[in-house]
Amino acid sequence: MNHQQGFSLSIAVLIIAAIFASLSIGMIFRSLHAADSLAILDEARRADIYARSCLSLALRELQSEYNYAGGNTMVFPGGECQVLSVSGSTSTNRTIHVEARVRDVGRKMELEVIDLYPRPELGSLFVGNIIYVE
Repeated sequence: MNHQQGFSLSIAVLIIAAIFASLSIGMIFRSLHAADSLAILDEARRADIYARSCLSLALRELQSEYNYAGGNTMVFPGGECQVLSVSGSTSTNRTIHVEARVRDVGRKMELEVIDLYPRPELGSLFVGNIIYVE
């Protein structure tokens, strides 16, 4: 009977060890997924900042030269942004189109400029998210 009790105890210990191992592996995978999610959120935040920097650049360019049509690229650590275009041709009713990218996450923005002078009067801002799949 002792031999059978020892065998049963060994099986019980193995089952408990397997349960703990599977729980540990599940927790490791969840923590890795959480780390990936945090990285994507950080990339999205940086893409937003970069896109707003390009909007600011384009607005300054428009104030100094109202025929400015875009095309500038700004390079940042781990990403970049580009002034895609500036629609319109006078000092009123212009729209600035920019796009920023940090790794696989991007941000697209369009800013309506109602009037440039004497001080810029801004209208609506459209913000869109982009996920790049390669």
